[in-house]
Amino acid sequence: MKIIKNMETKRTHSEIGKANKRLGAKVETNSANFWGDKLNSNIKRTPRSGAFSQDWPGDIVDLGKSIIKEDNWIIDIKGGKSAVPKRIKDQMEKLKDDAQTAGSRKSWLEIAEPYGEIYIIMNRKNFAELLLELQEWRNEFKEHQE
Repeated sequence: MKIIKNMETKRTHSEIGKANKRLGAKVETNSANFWGDKLNSNIKRTPRSGAFSQDWPGDIVDLGKSIIKEDNWIIDIKGGKSAVPKRIKDQMEKLKDDAQTAGSRKSWLEIAEPYGEIYIIMNRKNFAELLLELQEWRNEFKEHQE
């Protein structure tokens, strides 16, 4: 009887790079679809995203009329297993649990660098609701001004 060992197949750098590119494109497309639907706009993946395009900064672009275009937001998108550092992921899970315990309040994580920048991290759904509310408020305000 001959025993065949299960050999691991190793991927080349090219195969890994292509897989990463596909994952990035998928995450960017999903994000563009989410924001386009949420803000009722024509949001797409940036042409040649990640290819040092000077004319199209960021990973998604608004070709429509949302607050993203109006305020000239630049959005960078990361995906994959290591996109969110473990410490942040753990803290966000704790916040989610705390929010549910406290009656489903919304939450955010504030991270302050010593003598540096302060960042806010929050759930995309909650942030999208805030952006949509601001966008709708601005549109109503503009209509009243005319």
